[in-house]
Amino acid sequence: MIYLTQLPFPSTYDPDPTSAVYYRAYSQVWQEQFGSTIIPESGLWELPGWLAYAGGYLKANRLPYRIRFWEPGQDAPGKPGNSIWLSPLAQNLDLALSLAEQWAHQGRGILLGGPMASSVPAQFTTVKALPLALPDYTQLSHLRPPLFRIFGQHGCPLTCSFCLDARTARLPVESYVIQQQYEDACALFPSVQWLYIGDKTLGSNRQALENLSSVLSLQQTHKVIAQTRIEFVTPAFCDVLTRMNVKVLELGFEAGGTRLKSQYHKEHVSLTIWQERLAMLWHHGICPILNICAGFPHETLIDHESTMQDMRELALFTWIWNMYNFVPYPGTALYMQLAQDSRLDSPVQWSAWREDGPAVFQPYHATKEELFSRYLDKIALAYALITGENR
Repeated sequence: MIYLTQLPFPSTYDPDPTSAVYYRAYSQVWQEQFGSTIIPESGLWELPGWLAYAGGYLKANRLPYRIRFWEPGQDAPGKPGNSIWLSPLAQNLDLALSLAEQWAHQGRGILLGGPMASSVPAQFTTVKALPLALPDYTQLSHLRPPLFRIFGQHGCPLTCSFCLDARTARLPVESYVIQQQYEDACALFPSVQWLYIGDKTLGSNRQALENLSSVLSLQQTHKVIAQTRIEFVTPAFCDVLTRMNVKVLELGFEAGGTRLKSQYHKEHVSLTIWQERLAMLWHHGICPILNICAGFPHETLIDHESTMQDMRELALFTWIWNMYNFVPYPGTALYMQLAQDSRLDSPVQWSAWREDGPAVFQPYHATKEELFSRYLDKIALAYALITGENR
């Protein structure tokens, strides 16, 4: 028996206070616009997708498995002779490694996979990639998330040096797989009100967009969230989104000015084009969310001020903002540069690698404290922009 085991995240139990205030206001704006929010006060806001995909792989290979959500104080899943499969992110890798060592001594086999597999000590067996299989959600049907993630294509064809998904484009997901995922969402998760299209750059692959549209254009029961780049926003693209009942579109703005975007291989688009295309989304009844990533290693004070000014310039065209503080995930080009330049914290404390915490590296043009203070400044500005008040 294999136990797919989900571990808790430190940021869930101990969020940054300023970030928490912002996301309470964010949730309220969402509630006012749509009558409900995607951020519940407790519980999961979406299913841990890796459980369904790993489960689907095991099921396809006729390997028995069970899903467990582990909490501090609980015993190891299963019994001696069973195997435990973990898929931690950076912030709970320390916990995963500690439990893995403890549970291995108790006679469990240990598998460690996911985006942090390359950072797992050699004593453990790692799962770095699996053939895509039809996900199996049946053992998750007791959960009541407000949101269900669905894919037209996995990965991203772009080359942004800060993103773990860069250069990972795969073939489009077949229409029948999308149809099965949608049917699972309807049958197993009646609480779901929103579908989230997980494609990082919706519209970059025409076949993937057509496959999604062939399924989602037939339904009006669920509201849909999608994500893409501003370059793909055209009248024809907006028409497709409207047919799929897309109500919210996330767009990666990340940082203001041109310097950081050029350095990190992200194409710069003028604010005039941003304003025109965001207005186009509003015209089609779609609320635009802009992603802002603070805390980049090469950020200067000028870069920070440019981002703040650009946020103000785009405020009239932006519904709300997704706010992140940069984490250098192993496997990204930017992580490798930080490692080569000996700027990563040593020894590594993975529990500090979270998107609402201070830098886990030495910035090039600021102190850690200055960089985190700028993140808090951006959060405070986002709060003021969506509430119309200063905190």
